[in-house]
Amino acid sequence: MKNRILFGITLLSILPFLYLIYVKAYRFNLSIDVNVWYFVERIRSNELTKFFSTITHLGDAWLFVILMTALVIWIIKRKSNLKLAAWLGFSAILGAWLMNKFIKEYFMRPRPFVSGYIENLTSASGYSFPSGHSMGSIICYILIAYIFSLYSRSKFINILVYVGLIILSAIIAISRVYLGVHYPTDIIAGFTFGIFIVNIFIIIRRFLVKV
Repeated sequence: MKNRILFGITLLSILPFLYLIYVKAYRFNLSIDVNVWYFVERIRSNELTKFFSTITHLGDAWLFVILMTALVIWIIKRKSNLKLAAWLGFSAILGAWLMNKFIKEYFMRPRPFVSGYIENLTSASGYSFPSGHSMGSIICYILIAYIFSLYSRSKFINILVYVGLIILSAIIAISRVYLGVHYPTDIIAGFTFGIFIVNIFIIIRRFLVKV
């Protein structure tokens, strides 16, 4: 039953990403992007800028390297599970970094501030589609929640951790649009494709790696 639900979520999560590819969101400034820009420019304030400028760093690659490395070491030392540690490291590196880098290089969508759509409030380099912060955050934070759930006996606490980290990932994704370094369609693509990828890795773990 659990595997069927996971398969269902996995299949549904890829649909928004595929739709954005179909309508060539990586090539055009869509109406959804324009409408969100108008809204963002109206609500920008010093307080919101400080908040999002801080929260966005919780999606930085260097932080995920530290978190994943610490978690891998903990699994090896405390649980003596080399296969699970290797699975976690592989999933984080392949899913959160290599795949995002490959997709960005393939679609080559310029950043919105490069194209003159909105002023950026923070620096960002490379291509825009999909959002690396959105994709990396949802993958790494779900992996953390998943590892936690493997060793926690409280379903209620497990749900709280999942919900809390997913909400955090969503706020990080929103921060990228507010700060003007991503199109809204970038974060939709990154967030949904990230869910798809991390669920694929979890399915692989269930079949190949014992806890």
